[in-house]
Amino acid sequence: MALQTDYPATLAIGKPGQIANTEANNIISATIVGGPVAFGLAATRGAADNTAKLGGTVFYGISVRDRAVEGTSVDAFAVGMTGGFMATGAILVTAGEAVVAGDAAGFIPATGALMKAGTTGATAILGAEFDASGAAGAIVRLRIR
Repeated sequence: MALQTDYPATLAIGKPGQIANTEANNIISATIVGGPVAFGLAATRGAADNTAKLGGTVFYGISVRDRAVEGTSVDAFAVGMTGGFMATGAILVTAGEAVVAGDAAGFIPATGALMKAGTTGATAILGAEFDASGAAGAIVRLRIR
């Protein structure tokens, strides 16, 4: 029987879209329209009630990783699925650029990428800030109040 002899010094923080901790949060659901929405991206309100998409103008929430969907061909909610979106709370996301804990957060509407609020082309998320520092592409905690 093979034994593991090599261990990482630290565990991975998690995956984009995972709920970061057990503090109070508000997760709302919506039907996906317009195209798939990957986990951990900022989605916007769709034209119809209770719909969400990428590419709109009004922030809806950060897509929450769903274990029932995870591991399918794409780690995303497909069009027509009901997805969960965090409106308040702490969630893990991929930093679209280098961020420092305390930076106000925003997103690029066309892609849902999370950036600093002052980045060119980014729309600020009211009450949101990065709660951890990281380089572009790092998994970091985002807090929405």
